[in-house]
Amino acid sequence: MDNNVARTEKDRSRSLLVSVCQHVFIEVFVQNLNVADMPILINSMKLLKNIERLNNYESAKRTGQIVDFDLEKIGNAIKKAFDSKQVEYDPAIVESVDKSISLTYTNVPVSVETIQDYVERALMQFGYYDIAKTFILYREQRKSTRFVKERIDYMNQYSQSTDNAASSSETDGNANVTMKNVANLEGEVYKTTNRIIQRQRMKDELNILFPKVAKQYETDLDNHIIYTHDEASTPSLKQYCMAVSLYPLLTEGVGNIDGVTPSEPNDLQSFSGQITNLIFLLSSQCKGAVAVGEYFIALNYYVVKEFGDKWYEKLGLRGFLTTLLN
Repeated sequence: MDNNVARTEKDRSRSLLVSVCQHVFIEVFVQNLNVADMPILINSMKLLKNIERLNNYESAKRTGQIVDFDLEKIGNAIKKAFDSKQVEYDPAIVESVDKSISLTYTNVPVSVETIQDYVERALMQFGYYDIAKTFILYREQRKSTRFVKERIDYMNQYSQSTDNAASSSETDGNANVTMKNVANLEGEVYKTTNRIIQRQRMKDELNILFPKVAKQYETDLDNHIIYTHDEASTPSLKQYCMAVSLYPLLTEGVGNIDGVTPSEPNDLQSFSGQITNLIFLLSSQCKGAVAVGEYFIALNYYVVKEFGDKWYEKLGLRGFLTTLLN
């Protein structure tokens, strides 16, 4: 049967039940009311109120879509949890969930997460601890699956969109980045999650260093007092741009950072290789640019060391012929 047709039939049945109850109340209780009948009338009115609630019972899906509350669907999910543990299904669980929700939510959509919370509580209250654990693990697994799918969808959207890299960012459209590439996408995929961790770590650190302003940090970010682009794309706290001296490189080599390079540079080729590695290593540890103001001084040192004071005479074709003839 079509879902819309089934829903219409269900609504008609409920409406009919409400009408019948109302008619009975009027005919039996109201017209022949006496003091002894009052408790019966009160309980019956409560029943009628719950029936009326069912007519407006709705649930909110994770996508924001509002749909009719489907008790049968919830029951099937609970039954699967029982079946996974080879335990006989207890219908009292879904009855408890339905009762709890109907008493709390009146003409207000109840979210899927809230419904599942009620299921967990009911399973625990009835002593089905193993099944509750299975249900909780199942929820987490489904949550992870949804997250992965949502991230893949975002990656596909990012790569196929005609918007530039800044516009395609979910959190901070950095004006300094416009061209899309794998490196940019990689930084964006987990940025929403990483930012939550990074903000908390920043607040923890501020509570130690500047407790008076720590609580103001996130408020200032939300109100653009602090530039949001200064936040990291990773959960680690990182400084922004940096300027470094090449003195450690010239005297020790890049091995004091990478733990692999055995010695300092001894010629132009090794200097060029080590400074390339240095910039790569340092740029991965900050959020912005890496400046090395002594680069040309260091470069000149190795050029003179290898080609002499008049190294410029050996540039181009003339330099090649001079070197060849000498």
